[in-house]
Amino acid sequence: MLNIEGALAEVVVFSNYETHTTLSKDSLHIERVVTLKNVGANPIIPGELHFKLHEIEKGNKIPSRITGFSAKNDYNTELKTRTIEGEEETDLVISVWEPVLPKFSYRITLEYDLMFKSKGFMFYELSVPVEETTIPIENNKHNLYLPKSNHVTYAPNAVLKTVSRNGEEYKMVSWENRDDMFLEYSRLPLPKLGIKAVNIFWGIVIVAMLVLTFLIHKKMKRK
Repeated sequence: MLNIEGALAEVVVFSNYETHTTLSKDSLHIERVVTLKNVGANPIIPGELHFKLHEIEKGNKIPSRITGFSAKNDYNTELKTRTIEGEEETDLVISVWEPVLPKFSYRITLEYDLMFKSKGFMFYELSVPVEETTIPIENNKHNLYLPKSNHVTYAPNAVLKTVSRNGEEYKMVSWENRDDMFLEYSRLPLPKLGIKAVNIFWGIVIVAMLVLTFLIHKKMKRK
């Protein structure tokens, strides 16, 4: 039986790794369902599973600010968890001390809140954080839910749709097997575009200013 994370990566995989992230005013609520599958020839005890998160601020890696971290198994039993905040990353740790037989799976649901501050004016950008784990992921799907008052203006490699969730309507942005999940959104009722809407906006502003400057200059020359 095995409980060393480095060796564990050789005999188990995440056969499914599905994340649901809901955007609120100052945080992202993450709910993730992962299926740990024993692909080796012997029973294993997973032991501690590690998920590392970080953000980039002014070119430097900083640990993500996490609250409300919890996890449970398929039988709704709470699993032991802990959070380790280092200088550059936050480590989410889940302990699984139950044996998993060959070809069998162990499903875990984990939740936490990630502090989030929207960046921008009129157009806001969000890079969905990706957790680092040494265990291979076979199928990775991420659904991001925005309040219906927001409009997605740019989201490369994503699928958009409107859905009902917990009795409320959301704009859902979905990615599959991506590690570069980025989107731009706005309260302005604009459609999804092929480039960032903020670039178009400032392009229009610059052109308008150049035209205005030209007209003023032309008018002054006539006097």
